[in-house]
Amino acid sequence: MEVQANVLCPLPIGGDDPVFAFVPVTLTVAVDKSGEVRILTGEAPSDDCIADATRFVRTLRDNGQIAEYSDSRTGESQREARAAPGVTHEIRRDDRGRRIFQRRRFSAV
Repeated sequence: MEVQANVLCPLPIGGDDPVFAFVPVTLTVAVDKSGEVRILTGEAPSDDCIADATRFVRTLRDNGQIAEYSDSRTGESQREARAAPGVTHEIRRDDRGRRIFQRRRFSAV
């Protein structure tokens, strides 16, 4: 059976320190008679999907809608306090040191 999923993928933004974002992919899953997953295969995200995600991040950045936090230990309340009006997304470091792009909140701006 085929399933749609999102995988964390580096985008060509940030040079030597890329931004990672979730990008859609199609996976093929094979299960045995008991329903246990036995084989999971899939391809890398398409060039079009990566280009779309890159364009999206750049547009948000150019419009001041992304806050970036370099410290993965920054608390929720500190991030919320720092977010300027109109900021809907953030780039934060995960436990592995990767810069992860994600939606933070919605804005009525």
